[in-house]
Amino acid sequence: GFGKLLTSRLAALWSPVQGHQLKLIWAQGFQAPPAFQKFSTAPSIRDLPAPDLKPERLNSWEAMYQFHPQGNLQASLNVYRSQVDQFITLGNASFGSGTTTQYRNLGGVLLRGLEAELRWRKPSGLGGFLNWGIRRSEGLGTGRKVGDIAPWSANGGVEWVFSARWSLSLRGHY
Repeated sequence: GFGKLLTSRLAALWSPVQGHQLKLIWAQGFQAPPAFQKFSTAPSIRDLPAPDLKPERLNSWEAMYQFHPQGNLQASLNVYRSQVDQFITLGNASFGSGTTTQYRNLGGVLLRGLEAELRWRKPSGLGGFLNWGIRRSEGLGTGRKVGDIAPWSANGGVEWVFSARWSLSLRGHY
C-alpha cells in the first residue's frame, strides 16, 4: 500500500482587472509510511524493519500571475516552495558486527522553483505552448542537493482543438 495520505489546500484567486489574475495556494499534508517501509526486510540488504517511522509532513505555498488579454494569448508566471519534514529514505544502520539498511526519517527536503508559460490559440483551434522552469532541491540543515531533480526544464508543443471533447497535441520536452 501507499500509506495514508491527506493534503488540504486553501486557494485565493483575485482578478483586479479583466485579463489579469493572481492566485495564491497554501497546502499542508502528510503521508504515513506504507507497511512495506515499516515492516519489510530483505536478507543482507535491509535486515531491520522500521516500525517507528513517522509520517512525512508537507507544507507548501504557490503564487501565480496569469495574463490573458482578450486575444488568443495567455502568459503565466508561477513561483513555489514546498518543504517535506520527516523525509523517509533508506539509511545505514548497525546490525550484528556490520551494517545493513533500514528505512528512517532523515531530516527534510526543501523544493523551490519558478515556472513561466506562454500559450496561444487561433480561432481555428490550432495553437501551441512553451514553458520553462527552474528548480532547486536541498536537504534541510545541509543545503546540499537532494535527489535527481533537474535544475531546469523546457517544454513546448502544438495543439489542435477540433471539438469541445477532442484535441490532438504534439509535445516536446527537455
